[in-house]
Amino acid sequence: MRIPQYNLFSSDWITFTVVLALIFFLIGLSELLRKQGWFTAESTRKIVHVGVGIAVSLSPLYFRKALPPLVLAGLFIVLNALALKQNRFGGMHGTTRTSYGTVFFPLSYFILVLGAWHRPATLMLAMLMMTFADTAGSWVGESLRRVHSYRLWRDKKSLEGSLAVFLTAAVVSFLFLNLTRTESLPLRHTGEASLLVALVVTLAEMVSARGSDNLSVPLLAALAFDQFYVLRSTGLWFPWMVWIFLSAALFFLAVKLHSLQGNGGVTGFLVGIFLFGAGGLPWILPMVLFFILSSALSQFGSRHDPVGVKGSRRDHLQVLANSGAALGLALLHFYHPSWSWTYPVYLGALAAATADTWATEFGLLGGGIPRHIVTGKEIRKGMSGGVTWTGFGGALAGAGLIGGVGAVYGLDWRIVTVIILAGFLASLVDSLLGGTVQALYRSEQTGLLTEKAALPGESVVLVRGWPWMNNDMVNVMNTLCGALITSYLFW
Repeated sequence: MRIPQYNLFSSDWITFTVVLALIFFLIGLSELLRKQGWFTAESTRKIVHVGVGIAVSLSPLYFRKALPPLVLAGLFIVLNALALKQNRFGGMHGTTRTSYGTVFFPLSYFILVLGAWHRPATLMLAMLMMTFADTAGSWVGESLRRVHSYRLWRDKKSLEGSLAVFLTAAVVSFLFLNLTRTESLPLRHTGEASLLVALVVTLAEMVSARGSDNLSVPLLAALAFDQFYVLRSTGLWFPWMVWIFLSAALFFLAVKLHSLQGNGGVTGFLVGIFLFGAGGLPWILPMVLFFILSSALSQFGSRHDPVGVKGSRRDHLQVLANSGAALGLALLHFYHPSWSWTYPVYLGALAAATADTWATEFGLLGGGIPRHIVTGKEIRKGMSGGVTWTGFGGALAGAGLIGGVGAVYGLDWRIVTVIILAGFLASLVDSLLGGTVQALYRSEQTGLLTEKAALPGESVVLVRGWPWMNNDMVNVMNTLCGALITSYLFW
């Protein structure tokens, strides 16, 4: 990509001072306009968002080094967090809903400067998506009198707003890529890249809440463009496109069959896009097997789960809890393909998720009475911390499935054994955490135990564990343990 440099001043720190002064001027102006009643708080917030967004999107043009932009981003992470906490600068933070977007904005910029400064087209495109596409969707959704509303998570969205996000992202991407492209990116491919980025940006915005799209939109846009650029140059972009269409059908079916909630389907679709983009079939196949077979088991197991917190319909948080560590390892492989250790460790994390899920479902379906992993006392089925011999068998079967995929793709039998063992041991750690520090509540009305922090029409009290250590957090710890145990035994 062709990104020119315009060195306006002799020093980056002079440029830093000028940019900082301009941002403060814009914030002060928006505050004045709001207090005078000429603009609403929502309008001035958008003015600041677009103005600052344009400034930081163009920062690779006028900053030589990454340090001044990093300092700029770090400064506003702190200042915006303090202003938000103290309810200051309503012209910048003002909104009718709870939002942390003004903190996520500089945070996403900080991450992009840190990771993509030497890929300026990626950084600029990502920030432009947050600057224009996100604003367009918000403006359309709020301006129209009648919209078709939906809610995938906490915030209410509109189909009209989501369409505006997609169209704006596609147009801005196409214009930017054609203004900066060289012969290495033909015109036809700029259109394909623009549509892909627009799709990812729209989906990220759909499942966002409380301003989290200021973090997810630019980061996922950057990742989508990076993967497209690499896969197009290696000739692997067509299988990737085929997978995207196939997985769209797969996750749509999963939502219709009530294996996933709507937000879980969107999140799983995005995870699948980036997993395949990171490594192709060897990386996506074990995840597909985990998802399909575990969903099938959950459809049966949930009928026997009296205290379950999720049921058989997984939401986006549970999807991320089970796949987040694996996705992180896949992205490490994508950006550092010479790191051969990432694939076995990836399988170790996924083996842990599969072993834990299968242990739970086999235990629910089996006839044995579970015993607490620490005390050995009999407990009810579905209670976290309970283990059965049937569950142990399910854990080994689940870990063995993922290890078997590694064997198919040429991993040495000793590494495969390590993956299976790591998955099984991590599932025991999951049970240990679930039986000791995972939050457990009791309904004050019925006296029944539950892992849900809130029940409709009932009040609950914490009887064990830490409030923040819910089922999703335990699943995160489980997959991290699988990865760490694999790493330790692998070396």
